[in-house]
Amino acid sequence: MSHKQTQCPNCHTVYKVSVPQLTVAQGMVCCPKCNQTFNALSHLRNFQTDAESPKKENIQDISPSSSSLEHDPVSKTRPEAQVLDIFNRKIENSNIDLQTYLNNLNYFNHEPVTALPCLNLSGSSTRYSRIEEKRKRLYYTFWILLNLTLIIVLIYQILWFNPQLLDRSNVLNHTFTSTTQLLNVDTVPARYKNITASQIKIEYNDQQTEFSGILTNTYPSSLKMPNLRLSLMLKGHIIKRYIIHPSEYLIPSLQGIERIPNNSPFFFQFHIDIEKNGFDHYQLDVIHP
Repeated sequence: MSHKQTQCPNCHTVYKVSVPQLTVAQGMVCCPKCNQTFNALSHLRNFQTDAESPKKENIQDISPSSSSLEHDPVSKTRPEAQVLDIFNRKIENSNIDLQTYLNNLNYFNHEPVTALPCLNLSGSSTRYSRIEEKRKRLYYTFWILLNLTLIIVLIYQILWFNPQLLDRSNVLNHTFTSTTQLLNVDTVPARYKNITASQIKIEYNDQQTEFSGILTNTYPSSLKMPNLRLSLMLKGHIIKRYIIHPSEYLIPSLQGIERIPNNSPFFFQFHIDIEKNGFDHYQLDVIHP
């Protein structure tokens, strides 16, 4: 048979239900007579024929299209005085109210409820948008300043470990020097300015000129052996420039030394292939290696 009988546990009214009705909402129905919500599957009764049922007139149909909506005087006559009354109303095309449906939502649907509605109240939406806009400005400003700082530090490190790049631009050299003075940091060229060449002697041979003297380091710690830059001038103009490495100017007893200690004189001596009359003035500078 396609119909079955269920009984309301509150008023004991018997209703006829069909199998499709029992599958809707997992068998949860609402009694039109007393508004009691119950599970029709849990209160099924044995089906009685017309001859076996002495109280046939008490058996009613619980289908949604019959008396469920007709026996609901609340939905037609009484106006909703409060907002919460909406939870006592029947869901469309169902015999259960909204409160029962919401309380048994996980029972009807086995999938977890993960998407929750987001309520943006009209009174606080403008204030919330302003706060979010302010946070976005602070966020982007912070990251822009941080990235600029990292770029400046990277450029500073490149110039620090490659001081020969400073010789290509006077503006860059001045900026780098001013920054190091502001930060009270000793640069490599500034350290090698503490090495001075003194007691310089010049001796002329047939076609060579010999330079000799003493290097003194006044920096508080030892430094790597510097290079010597010799500039030869004639009538106020530089005619030739030499870069002398430590292996070329150290005397034989000091060969192999890589660092010059503090306040310790180092003798140097080197030759250049130029005659006596080839220049009238010279300049000897100590530069970093």
